[in-house]
Amino acid sequence: MPNNPNKLSRFLHELRRRRVVQVIFVYATAAFMILEAVDIVFPRLNFPDWTITFVMILLAIGFPIAVIFSWIFDYTPKGIMKTKSMEEITASQGHEEQKDQRNEYSILWSRIFPWSLTVLVAATILLLWIFRWNNGSNELPVFRSVHVLPEGGIFKSDDPGAALAFSPDARFIVYSAYLNDTSYLYRKKMDDFEVEKIAGTKGGYAPFFSPDGNWVGFFTDGKLKKVSMLGGAPQVICETYPGYEGCWGDNNMIVYCDFLHRSLWQVSAEGGAPVQLTSAMKWSNEEVAHSHLWPVFLPDSKAVLYTASHNAENMRIVLYSFDTGETKTLVEPGSHAIYLKTGHLVYAWKGDLLAVPFDLKRMEVTGEQVMVLQNVKMKASNGLTHYSISDQGSIAFLPGKYELPENFLYSMGLDGSYELVNLPSGAYQNPLFSPDGHSLIITRGQEKASTWVYGMERGTFRRFTDKEFESFWAIWTPDGNQIVFNSNRHGGEALNLFMKQLDGTGPIKTLTTSDYNQQPKSWSSDGVNLIYVENITNETGYDIYMINTNGNESPVPLLNTRFQETHPNLSPDGRWLAYVSDEPGRDEVFICTFPKLGNRTQISNNGGTEPIWAPDGKTLYYRDIAAEKIMVVSVETEPDLPQGTPRILVEGNFKPGYPFGRNYDLSPDGQRFLIIKEDIDNEVTQFRIIANWSEEIDKFFD
Repeated sequence: MPNNPNKLSRFLHELRRRRVVQVIFVYATAAFMILEAVDIVFPRLNFPDWTITFVMILLAIGFPIAVIFSWIFDYTPKGIMKTKSMEEITASQGHEEQKDQRNEYSILWSRIFPWSLTVLVAATILLLWIFRWNNGSNELPVFRSVHVLPEGGIFKSDDPGAALAFSPDARFIVYSAYLNDTSYLYRKKMDDFEVEKIAGTKGGYAPFFSPDGNWVGFFTDGKLKKVSMLGGAPQVICETYPGYEGCWGDNNMIVYCDFLHRSLWQVSAEGGAPVQLTSAMKWSNEEVAHSHLWPVFLPDSKAVLYTASHNAENMRIVLYSFDTGETKTLVEPGSHAIYLKTGHLVYAWKGDLLAVPFDLKRMEVTGEQVMVLQNVKMKASNGLTHYSISDQGSIAFLPGKYELPENFLYSMGLDGSYELVNLPSGAYQNPLFSPDGHSLIITRGQEKASTWVYGMERGTFRRFTDKEFESFWAIWTPDGNQIVFNSNRHGGEALNLFMKQLDGTGPIKTLTTSDYNQQPKSWSSDGVNLIYVENITNETGYDIYMINTNGNESPVPLLNTRFQETHPNLSPDGRWLAYVSDEPGRDEVFICTFPKLGNRTQISNNGGTEPIWAPDGKTLYYRDIAAEKIMVVSVETEPDLPQGTPRILVEGNFKPGYPFGRNYDLSPDGQRFLIIKEDIDNEVTQFRIIANWSEEIDKFFD
């Protein structure tokens, strides 16, 4: 033990004599400066994330090498020589030792400078090599180009998902376009004018790339699929209600939104059962979120961005953390965000793209937004924006001006002739004739959705439900004296059912109390039993229930299978129930007996939704899934339900319905329809590209 202090003292003396401490200090300083420069420069040059880690590893490896070399060797005027030990110096006591002591400064410089210079030169060479490598294979000059679709091809900007996707390396664009009313996926190589239709993608839309660029995910026929960029038939990943865009993470997981639940789901790209991540359809005072849409992974796939959308004026960009399962709002208002490696979030608002600085480590916005691109095609009602950005910072987008979701209500004859109903333009849905045909109710979307009553003879138009609460779907009672509507007026997150006198007198009656959203649909012939749709659980989805409005009985389930059952409508005599089920793999219209359900028969043969009975009960109308056709079919309910063949009655550009709501109606005399048309140009024939666009983003923040 007494010798330990002496040994330690001698060791420290040797460190100082051999200038190891000085080398450590200089090396650490140089390494710090290199890392700071790398952290600033690499992201701006769009270098891959691994290059920063690679430099850190090299510097860490170089540290012990520099220390060992400074201990063993010395740089002298005679060159690199082995450093003498104390014993050798004591034995020689010669001129060289005295000279070394007199020229301590020069020795320090000669010992430290070469190794530090070596490290700096090596790091500089490495940076130049990486820069030249990256510059030679990935960097594109900033230029703009316009690409026009082949003759007859169009984009439909109201499709549920962005029409195009840039590959991560910016070598390809895959887009969904229509030819002869049928959509396909097409592949365009950026250095080639030719466009190739991807085999097996009929009906495909909302394409998105895998992180390595070798696969493209898309939706079609109620399925999420993937197709290899190298060729081959598409593969089914999972079944889903029509999807609202997806994203593919580094962990080989896909996150997407479906049309039915309007929430985020996650599934392995190899296939399997989807798992729900978020729950939308909320109308509480704390959170209003009709839909969770447009998911995009952040780097490392530890979080995903999505849009919480309520209406055209109420959208926000939210971050979902996979580590905690928690969410937080990043930007409001805003929609359809994408992260850039320059350290910015790009997002859309009212047809323009904006950018904000974003700290990826803290997952926080760190500055003010700046407008970076104008006139990008955006669907105002849900925030869908048709653009895509590659990892290298090139952008592709559909051009278009921002248009508010204004709809017009028409009275349409059975022959397809139109007459505009004298209502102010607005965001309308769910029009329904009164039983006497003299009035109608309609939902009008403003800051909050409300039910309005329109007197067709006198032209009066008044709000029926309270403007403080949401109300999306309503129906008349059979006598026309009351209206049943769904609302969150009870203060919960769900829309439950209430009944109110048409003239506004008397108390509002609560019909149901539930944690799930409900939509009133149809009445029994005696006007006592109300049939409605409720989203009970994730296992059974949308189901059909019935409740006695005169008593206190619990609701009775009519159809609650693992499939989605929607749009119930009783025949005028109350003996037959028409409804929609996706059991065949897509929405189809069925009929069964009522109140004892049986003798089920499929009516539609190529997809169908929103059935309506004619007043005589012998004809059934319904719409195709795209809402572009009103179909008609004769139905004889005696003796054993023979039926005719469905045929097209009217075609047109109509507003689609929803799984939980109908967007057209038939008059009590069966002679005319109420139909909603959107006065927005949804067809685009070109897309635009700005190569290396992220270079321009930096200039906005200089």
